[in-house]
Amino acid sequence: MAEHDLDSKLNSYLRDAHSMERNVHVMLESMITTTDDLEIRSLLQQHQRETEQHIERLEARLEARGEASSTLKDTGAVLGSFFKGLADIARSDKAGKNARDGYVTEALEIAAYELLERLAQRVGDEDTASTARANRADEEAMRDAIASNWDRFIDLVVEEETSA
Repeated sequence: MAEHDLDSKLNSYLRDAHSMERNVHVMLESMITTTDDLEIRSLLQQHQRETEQHIERLEARLEARGEASSTLKDTGAVLGSFFKGLADIARSDKAGKNARDGYVTEALEIAAYELLERLAQRVGDEDTASTARANRADEEAMRDAIASNWDRFIDLVVEEETSA
């Protein structure tokens, strides 16, 4: 693949990551709204603030590369999250399903940042590689926080079921 094609692909990966983070930001808002447990809500709010930083970092990298985010991708991601949020409000087993969805989302973000970092390194864009590493570290920490709370999520599911 020619150098220009790799730069173009890196820009595409950056736009994809930006749209993904916009999606996650909306999804986190829904999860925060539907979470009654104060400790879990606080964890989600902290990750939402990190997600805002991720969006800012990605926008800075896009701008530095003379690019902009994709309005079409961003709009699609946000709309998808909006409809998921409506479903979250109506569904039962919020704690368990929010934890499952959050964990899967973190895995997707980790994979996206692995690819972004490796391609950035391949084209010699260390600033973008560094951004991907920093964002990925936050995603890995959130994944681990969810994993360390599986029993708490089940406790919340049991509480919800027994109070219904």
